[in-house]
Amino acid sequence: MLFKRFLRWFEHEPVDALMPVDDSDGTNNLLVLGALNTPRRTIRVQCMDCHLGGVRQSYVHGDHGLRCIKCGGVVELGATFQSVQINREWLPRALAQQMAGADQLPTMLIENRLWRLAHLKTKAGRVPVYLVRCGWGVNYDPTLDLLRAENGTRQIVLTTSTLLDGDLVEADRFIVPLMEVAKLETEGLWLNVEHLAELVSTPPPLWFRLTANADRLILGDEELLLRRGQRRFFRGLADAHGRGIKRVSTDSLLRRSKYRGKYTSLHQLMKPEFFRFIDHKNGEVWIRKEVVPAKSGGAADES
Repeated sequence: MLFKRFLRWFEHEPVDALMPVDDSDGTNNLLVLGALNTPRRTIRVQCMDCHLGGVRQSYVHGDHGLRCIKCGGVVELGATFQSVQINREWLPRALAQQMAGADQLPTMLIENRLWRLAHLKTKAGRVPVYLVRCGWGVNYDPTLDLLRAENGTRQIVLTTSTLLDGDLVEADRFIVPLMEVAKLETEGLWLNVEHLAELVSTPPPLWFRLTANADRLILGDEELLLRRGQRRFFRGLADAHGRGIKRVSTDSLLRRSKYRGKYTSLHQLMKPEFFRFIDHKNGEVWIRKEVVPAKSGGAADES
């Protein structure tokens, strides 16, 4: 799939990675759309002093002046080929224009990591939409801090990966993988703007109820009493379920509840009674569909 391939390149580390031109239809289409920069002559080099190897884009007349990027030593020239780089401005700009017209330009909030794309008109009012460039081993704390500092009670965050990071989940923030709402075709990028607006305007039905002051969780005919930080924990969990997120990062909820660092396990925070109402696995937690009968121990509800 063309879009999946592009997103994999877009996430690639380091940011300015060079990719060989393979003359495939996919590469040609991305070049025509402007998603890739113009191919350039590329040469393999190896330092004769520190032996660092790599590839460098260059012009023919400039090959003799190439120096090692580590020690500045003379490099030995190897094979040449054509390579391209991702045009990292293309995706944020294309998404912004899909939502707000050809004149809309995105704002980069964290270099090559976070963009504010546009404000989307919904039944709930104007909602800011962001793009997060994901990747392996990314520290999302700066992204989360900046999102918290942004104005607006509701946010839509588009992510380049379907592997959502729980640290981004908070009340009134809708995390949406691009692959679920966008397509990349030869004619260009298409974004399902209507679906994004519906996500904010029409919350999914819930199978439980949390009282207004979050002092009780009501599931079926049974109630669970909540105290202090437990209220913040369950409010965050309920907010996530209200946005259609089936499982939530336990660590992010502990942070929200001011428990992170103090507790490392839910069993330290909650009495056995709580686990009749919630279940947890692999660092994630969720509210059960039904309360486990007392003293039965019940099987985990994969809600």
